[in-house]
Amino acid sequence: MNRILVIEPDLKLRQSILDLLQVSGFETYQTEDIHRGLELAQEHLPHLILVNYETGELRPDEVEEILASDLDTQDIPLIWLMDEGLYRLNLKGPEEIGRDVLPYPFRPEELLVKVHQYLSQDANRHLALAASPVITNVHIPAHYYDTVTGLPSSLLLHQMLIQDIQTTPPEWLVGVLVIGLDRFRHLNEALGHDQGDLLLREISQRLMHCTGTPERVFHLGEDKFAVLLPDLIQEEDAAQIAADINQEIKQSLPFQEHELHMTASIGIALYPTDTREVKKLVRCAETAMFEAKEQGRNTFQFYSGMVRSRAYERLNLESGLHRALKADEFTLYYQPKVNLNTQKVVGMEALLRWHHQGFGWVSPTQFIPLAEETDLILSIGQWVLQKACEQNQRWAEAGHRLRVSVNVSGQQFSRSNIVKLIDEVLDSTGMDPELLQLELTESVLMKNISNTALKLSELKKRGISVAVDDFGTGYSSLAYLKRFHLDTLKIDQSFVRDIENDADDAAIVAAIVNMAHELKMHVVAEGVENLHQLDFLRERHCDLVQGYYFARPLPPEDFEALLHEDLATRFQPADETADDSAEL
Repeated sequence: MNRILVIEPDLKLRQSILDLLQVSGFETYQTEDIHRGLELAQEHLPHLILVNYETGELRPDEVEEILASDLDTQDIPLIWLMDEGLYRLNLKGPEEIGRDVLPYPFRPEELLVKVHQYLSQDANRHLALAASPVITNVHIPAHYYDTVTGLPSSLLLHQMLIQDIQTTPPEWLVGVLVIGLDRFRHLNEALGHDQGDLLLREISQRLMHCTGTPERVFHLGEDKFAVLLPDLIQEEDAAQIAADINQEIKQSLPFQEHELHMTASIGIALYPTDTREVKKLVRCAETAMFEAKEQGRNTFQFYSGMVRSRAYERLNLESGLHRALKADEFTLYYQPKVNLNTQKVVGMEALLRWHHQGFGWVSPTQFIPLAEETDLILSIGQWVLQKACEQNQRWAEAGHRLRVSVNVSGQQFSRSNIVKLIDEVLDSTGMDPELLQLELTESVLMKNISNTALKLSELKKRGISVAVDDFGTGYSSLAYLKRFHLDTLKIDQSFVRDIENDADDAAIVAAIVNMAHELKMHVVAEGVENLHQLDFLRERHCDLVQGYYFARPLPPEDFEALLHEDLATRFQPADETADDSAEL
């Protein structure tokens, strides 16, 4: 059995490497200290050493000199682990450093390929042992399998993929299918997570039955699965299997007292047609899966030239999003909220804008979903909260007491300590908590209801207002309005848009206003664009409005100028305003 020594001070990284090597059948030794590592090298004579490039007390050349001075260790190869930031900062490549460097973070297959270069005789055997479901003498840790479905996880997917590529004849293809269940999240929220897990298990069984190769079906998390297809003669073979999976999944599913109907969107990527890089193959299939969803769902899509072009654009956008905060490319615009009784601006909604150095202005509908997918929404959301409170405090000090509304994403509300974050922001800016309002959608409020209630209670104690954004477009149950003791309902603009001509929309808006007032809540109508809509809302005693009729979202200096305008003329018909002007 090949022996590998890992010298890495970071516990989490070291443990990840050890897990991967052990599941692949290697014997491992490990330490965080370079001096202890050199001792272990002399004691156990490993076949390969993985060592952090920043070794602390010893320079890399000193480490190499010590190993070279001993006849037993002089021929042991080294792979140097280097932080990707340092790697890029110094623009160093292996040929410049004169050493074999592996930047981290890295994908599992990248490490295994490196190891294979030095231990080629046995690495393939170890890889096969780790991936094969029929081998029982190799212990694979439980965390390499999904706890919900029992299927292997993405880590074993990459190992099996490497094996399939190595063993498939060069004239044939290896296919990767990424399967996304359509609208599963809505079902999961409606049924509850426990029942959603049962549904995932049933889908897993259908996939294994359909492919006939249970060991090549993987659960990638949440609503995504993957299937490996080695030894394909032509791409049509992958298409046929994808069509079979679509047909299998959409068969009605008896579930409790209901009959569920599900569909799936499938992306297909082929090796070596689409890419020769193993780590990109799954990403290509996933990109094609998203394209299938955009094409209408319940279908499959190959990773084609068009998809590749869109993926490249998305990659550039994602890359730009990572640096946007540091490059100071984000800015906040503010859309005023006007009190219909006083006819004055009493608050504003802070809206994020991004000016990309290459693409120019990027629509929030493009980059906000991308930020949520990549978890960047957490750091971006923190930035928005900080900057909005800083600006509002400056206006407060200038004599404008306004309430600023900040949108909070589902991830930010559920995953971060939102109460602690707000405390820190308010402490650093000195802003009165009563001048802050958080806007959350109905779907965010309804996730983990007990936790939501606890956080909202803490926020209310501090005097922070909470508004339900896009009210009427999400959950039909209204029980949460009573339970959460919310402050404001924002009527979605889809109801406001046609209140002049659509009796149903008019009735819905009037009903929301009446209900909110009965519950001692304020009402904000979004998307007000003309005087007729404004008059309708005034007659129904709506409290606040926002929309293009008063102003588009404005940069801070333009918003401040609006604060000095007399908005009374906006509440009068144009001919009436003209008559008043003539008299003057």
